[in-house]
Amino acid sequence: MPNPDKNLIIPMLDELIAKNGIYNHENLDFLGLIADGNYEFAYIFIFWPAPIKGASGSNGGPIAVTWSSGNGSAGKRHSSGARSL
Repeated sequence: MPNPDKNLIIPMLDELIAKNGIYNHENLDFLGLIADGNYEFAYIFIFWPAPIKGASGSNGGPIAVTWSSGNGSAGKRHSSGARSL
């Protein structure tokens, strides 16, 4: 459905990010985590703002930190694309 206000382009992003600090993370690949049997992990997202006035998106790097389940081994760290480091 087209936006009735032709002067606004994707106003949802301005409302969510700029006004409320809610970020929309898309296209995350969790297949590596699932293949390793990691269904619980700490999700950390590091981003750096784009130096563009009025921008509503920027580059970033998602990190999934897993932990051991009592076997004494350290958890694996997964970076963007869910590949083991």
